[in-house]
Amino acid sequence: LPLLCSATRFFLNSSSYFGTYAICLLPPFPCLFFFLLPFHLFVYFISISPSSDKRRKTDRRDAKMLAMALATDTYRRVYVLDDEDEGTREFTRARNSLKRELKQAKQMLLSFLLRIGRSYPDSGNYWTQKHRKWLETLKFKDHKLNYAYQSYLQQIKDLEAKLALMDEEIERIADEERYKDKVDKLVCLSGVDTQTALTLVVEIEDFERFAMAEQFASYIGLVPGEDSSGQKKRIGSITKEGNSRVRLVLTEAAKAIKRSNPFNKRSASLNARRDNLQR
Repeated sequence: LPLLCSATRFFLNSSSYFGTYAICLLPPFPCLFFFLLPFHLFVYFISISPSSDKRRKTDRRDAKMLAMALATDTYRRVYVLDDEDEGTREFTRARNSLKRELKQAKQMLLSFLLRIGRSYPDSGNYWTQKHRKWLETLKFKDHKLNYAYQSYLQQIKDLEAKLALMDEEIERIADEERYKDKVDKLVCLSGVDTQTALTLVVEIEDFERFAMAEQFASYIGLVPGEDSSGQKKRIGSITKEGNSRVRLVLTEAAKAIKRSNPFNKRSASLNARRDNLQR
């Protein structure tokens, strides 16, 4: 009752046979819900964040939110990387950026050939050995077209050479003592290679932060969004919250399983990695 007397604004919501419901707005708290029964008082903390407040960000508001999180024990600890882990993470991110550049360079070359009417005549996938041999045989009478084509092709070769060097360095880093144990365990999973495993290790680092797989999936945004109220339940696409790089490498790992191992058969390389871990 003293808490009710100190309220700055008080609004009676409803009353029933079982008790009285009321809303009490206090300056230190966003909203307090009281449920009054004979000889009992129940207090519920509910954070109300109007949509208009999303565009209002100040140091005072941030400090207030942090103080409320500390007071109600709703904050969560974060893991801070040391200098070596941060350097490894930036190296893996640079490798992934180079991989994207290579993909774009290949798309630009195929678009160039399509514009001038020199598409791949045989059936099958692009960038196989057969397709690459066909690319090497292409010649154009116009020296300008030939120069442009050779520029596209040389750019792809340069990026592939740089990517090969970075992959060798990643293999060496993954064999270091601080990463070897975690990487060796992750590569035993189907669809996970050394680059994927090292990326997961340096991006997540402390996997013990997640008590369940559902928490990890929610952390990286691989859970469906939901907009439900009352009897209406609406499930949307994935939330895409959290670390986009981790979500990307896991998505690529799933695609690799679907493309090369749809029936979940263990390959010889996967069996070798698992046997190596057991030793």
